[in-house]
Amino acid sequence: MVADLETWHGPSEDALWKRVGAWSYYHYQPDTPSAAFGPYASLVDMWDRKKNGRDLPSWRDFDFYDFVGWHGWICVFDIQHDSFDWTCRLSGTLVDQITGRTFQGKSRADVYDQAVTESTMEFFEQALIQRKIGWCVGPINVVGRDHINAQYLELPCSNDGQRVDAVIEAMVCR
Repeated sequence: MVADLETWHGPSEDALWKRVGAWSYYHYQPDTPSAAFGPYASLVDMWDRKKNGRDLPSWRDFDFYDFVGWHGWICVFDIQHDSFDWTCRLSGTLVDQITGRTFQGKSRADVYDQAVTESTMEFFEQALIQRKIGWCVGPINVVGRDHINAQYLELPCSNDGQRVDAVIEAMVCR
């Protein structure tokens, strides 16, 4: 279930990867205890259980019912590595409502100028290459909605246990 952000102080500065403007980007090891993720602790616990002794879970290990309380806040991205890109497989209805658009079925190229900045892509790509949990915090990159502060947690998934081929992204807003 999505937690109350009013009582949460935010990500650990020890995990800070980079700050760019109003955005802060964090990388965490996949074995970081779920308590470190505050409002995302229940989601990280569930992701961790799906590993079944592997370094990363596979997207196929998840079921719709695993995300009770998170459904509208989840996006799932399929990752292509030959020319780094992603396509949004699933875009939560609350994410779509807050951002004013749907990402479902769209690639990075489809939304890059509108909602995905260069620093965000660098953060995302580095987290996936290093197989880390990513967490970014800042104002939504949508004209007229940049007053909304959002947090995005990126949970990597791998079918072969080595290469990240899907990401579960959860969004919470203040």
